[in-house]
Amino acid sequence: MGADGQGHLRLLDSHREALVATDVAFGMACVVSLVLATFTWWTGASTIAAPLAILGFLTSNVVLSQVSLRVEKANTIEIARAVLGAVIVPGSYILVDGPLAPWWLGAMINSLGGAIVLGLVTKRPFWGRLLAIYYIALVTLAVWVSSPAPDGYGHAVVALGLAMVGFLFAEIMSLLGQAMAKEHLRSRELAAVRDALFAEMEVAQQIQTLLLPTTPKMESMEIACCMETADEVGGDYYDVLEVDGRRFIAIGDVSGHGVTSGLTMMMARTSLVAALQANSRISLAELYCTLNRCMSQNLARMDRQLYMTFALLEYAGDGRFEGVGRHLPFLIHRFATGEIEEVELDGAWLGIMDGLQPSMLPLREIQLEAGDTLLGYTDGVIEHEGPEGMFGLDGLRSLLAERAPAGPFGVIEAVLEHLRELSPTREDDVTMLSLRLTERCLSRAESVASPLPRGPEGLA
Repeated sequence: MGADGQGHLRLLDSHREALVATDVAFGMACVVSLVLATFTWWTGASTIAAPLAILGFLTSNVVLSQVSLRVEKANTIEIARAVLGAVIVPGSYILVDGPLAPWWLGAMINSLGGAIVLGLVTKRPFWGRLLAIYYIALVTLAVWVSSPAPDGYGHAVVALGLAMVGFLFAEIMSLLGQAMAKEHLRSRELAAVRDALFAEMEVAQQIQTLLLPTTPKMESMEIACCMETADEVGGDYYDVLEVDGRRFIAIGDVSGHGVTSGLTMMMARTSLVAALQANSRISLAELYCTLNRCMSQNLARMDRQLYMTFALLEYAGDGRFEGVGRHLPFLIHRFATGEIEEVELDGAWLGIMDGLQPSMLPLREIQLEAGDTLLGYTDGVIEHEGPEGMFGLDGLRSLLAERAPAGPFGVIEAVLEHLRELSPTREDDVTMLSLRLTERCLSRAESVASPLPRGPEGLA
């Protein structure tokens, strides 16, 4: 239940459902009475006044119920119903004759209906009890006015039973109204917390998106990348960095997905950039060990048992990359032969070993020729599952062989389209980074000594 600026009470959806159920039950009772009254009139056991009185009673209550359910000022309508009951309750009681007389059902329906409504709306039994007493008094007055010799004992017994039922319903409905109001308040509080959480998640997603390059560029290379998260914030990572002339590409995947994995991914990226900015001449293996140390310390403080697969490649010039770490194998499409090669790094995951040393990280060289395409990916790509099974590494190899001539953008678009065809939903983050060497690019030291020769912009 809520209130507008003037203090008028409004029915909540839960109140409306309860009132609809009440109207249906009482309405069916009135319909049965109307059928019986019509039959008794047809057979001559009563006058036409009986069915007409019940019909008027039923019509007036239906109209008021429908209005009460459709307007915000529910208390005003229920007050009008109580006032109108001063006419329709004793009127129907007096007019219904024959086998249905005395028609106590009309008094009971209005009394219980009023107790139910007022109990739900006010959350107090007082007004429902008062209304029950009010209707009993009206009917009692009608009995003594309309009948020269009323059965006082029988009337008292029925009135007492009606009062007990009305009091009971007033108490039960007031408790139900309190419970519904508390539930509504909790729902609003939960909705506010949910909206605040979603807003914070959107901020986290925006921060994560801003940290990752959307249109990465590197001299003499075509580069395309994508990350589609299973949740609002993902645990996958890719990057293309250039710090003091050194050029790096990276791809990784934090165990699990969601907020914690997303924060861990952002910590890894921040640690990588900070380490390079602190010492731009640090070796690739030492850089990886520094990154591992920062990750391990942060995860220990967070008390999280997480790890991160991570592959870090540095471009050494002349089509040659040097890599450390451990991640899923890179796939390379050779332009000259059309073959697909797998290149795997033999290092260690981040966050697994506190005392990781450079000697534990064998350096792996990857040589690309002009036109060759390299593809890095996370397990969300190859483990994406549809009705016919997982996409798999073999499926990715086949698609790379087919789409490599279209360039990195064409490869990634083709993979994403195929994954959507397999299944529109994702259980894990999907991340890819692809590059194609468009010409043999010299190292930084060599390019300083002699201008870099210009080659073709790309190969078909």
